Amino acid sequence: MLWKSKKMRAYKVKAIDKILPRHVRENFGRNSVHVTNKVAFVRGPMLGSLLHKHWDKSFCESTEWQFSLSCCESSISAPYNINVDGSNVWDRVWLPESERKIVEHRKCYGEWIRKDELKI
Repeated sequence: MLWKSKKMRAYKVKAIDKILPRHVRENFGRNSVHVTNKVAFVRGPMLGSLLHKHWDKSFCESTEWQFSLSCCESSISAPYNINVDGSNVWDRVWLPESERKIVEHRKCYGEWIRKDELKI
């Protein structure tokens, strides 16, 4: 998440998963837990974590799984053409061309690759 107050010279950035729990606790109590049933934010496909490279594919797979759980009830998925496995979540978000090619590779070959593995 990105913001800048009137007096700030530069933007500040903080991950949304760091901000939301604090606001939930402030508004609903210290022991409160809230879980959304709709996908609100997605991590870009195969961005390549600097700390947890072994989790890159799992990040993408979990995004697809969450999307399938939140949208793929028969009454919801039919009019929106949502795949049961959630793999078309990437068609519903803006992606730069290089990330779009990663998604196309996933659709064609069934496996995730990193941007540095992509043959342009």
